[in-house]
Amino acid sequence: AIADGAAAAGADCEVFDLATTPVSRVTRELLDARVLLLGSPTLHHGMLYRVAGYLQYLAGLKPQGKSAGVFGSFGWSGGSTKQMTERLEQIGFDTSLGEFTQKYRPTEAELDAAAAWGRAAGERALGD
Repeated sequence: AIADGAAAAGADCEVFDLATTPVSRVTRELLDARVLLLGSPTLHHGMLYRVAGYLQYLAGLKPQGKSAGVFGSFGWSGGSTKQMTERLEQIGFDTSLGEFTQKYRPTEAELDAAAAWGRAAGERALGD
């Protein structure tokens, strides 16, 4: 829904799974992008290790002039979005897009809210 919202705004949107896509490919696309939307469910009060590893990889590159937003899901306790935001800020990303979090399985209204958040990110990517 988030990617659909960004695309509906007219932004080119690529979705990558860090479990299957080499980080070098994701990063090559990121270096040409204005916005990164990074997501992770919460596991043991934090982000998934693949996401943490990717952020460590990005920290060494220190990409400049990028905006970022984070999204995630949780069951009884969150934490992944806060950790991702803090790490992105340390790297130098503008995190003013904020975060989108979802508890358990989303309803139709919550999917609509996710699409609206994605649309706002797409508008940012276009410079609107």
